[in-house]
Amino acid sequence: KRQRTEGRAQRHEQRWNPFERDPFERAAAEPRAAQSGPAPWGTRFASLSEELRAFAAYVALDAEEEAAREQLVALVREVVAEECAGARVEAFGSWPAGLP
Repeated sequence: KRQRTEGRAQRHEQRWNPFERDPFERAAAEPRAAQSGPAPWGTRFASLSEELRAFAAYVALDAEEEAAREQLVALVREVVAEECAGARVEAFGSWPAGLP
């Protein structure tokens, strides 16, 4: 029985040794492959500002997405009002602030 216990301890030590590496440390990210292609919002910009505006336009909600989001918030407010008297639902973040 002692050999089995020692074998288990050795296998556990091989799996993770807290003195070798911090378990919460993330591994270094692999660089993206060069063949990943151009950015979907474009590739040729005169300035960083121009590229940022193009990216913002690319990720902006269209009218259908905006309507769906507004309907979802209204539905959540309605359900919360029915279930939790006096509760208030407030959307937060870039969307209610009007940012892209």
